[in-house]
Amino acid sequence: MRDGMMQWRFGWEKRGWKKVANVEIWQELIATAKLHDITWHWVRGHNGHVENERVDVLASNAALEVQRLAKAASE
Repeated sequence: MRDGMMQWRFGWEKRGWKKVANVEIWQELIATAKLHDITWHWVRGHNGHVENERVDVLASNAALEVQRLAKAASE
């Protein structure tokens, strides 16, 4: 995420967001980040960093919920 926000986004914007996965999410994140004073830090994943581990749990749970809802909608 850090590299996306600090480096990659400028190329994406220059190329008109072609071939960018989850483009709407990145655009929303960039727009929201402009409203705040953010310092981006790289943190090694799955290395016991409390906040990073918490975010991983939240993201995993959200992904499972999306899968559950998609399955329920198709039944």
